[in-house]
Amino acid sequence: MDIADFFTVHEYIVPTEGAAEVTQTGSRFLAEFGIEVSPLNSNRREFCRLCLDWTERRAHIAGALGAALTKRCFDLGWIERRQHSSGVIVTLPGQRFLDTFGIGVPGRNKDHAERLGGSHATGKDTYSAG
Repeated sequence: MDIADFFTVHEYIVPTEGAAEVTQTGSRFLAEFGIEVSPLNSNRREFCRLCLDWTERRAHIAGALGAALTKRCFDLGWIERRQHSSGVIVTLPGQRFLDTFGIGVPGRNKDHAERLGGSHATGKDTYSAG
């Protein structure tokens, strides 16, 4: 959800009624991150919208763009799925991902990661994104 905040604060995404638009600056930023926006627009899936996450009570990026951002982070090994959960774990290389978006990891220490199923459960140094 901090990613949605980042994109709206920097005006990379502008909320519209029922959807969201990616600005030219946002398209350039996404291209530098490895996501081309134009193919996503031709997808049958809704392109981009801000969707309320009921757990956090904050908006996240949904639609084809949200899926592309998530896929890119998985492909880069920056996030991994948590066992028996829909949550993800941010890997140590994923700190670069977080830094790109100006996002910090709460409780960023190894003990915290182990309590949340990080390095103890996976054998890797990981941090939970919450």
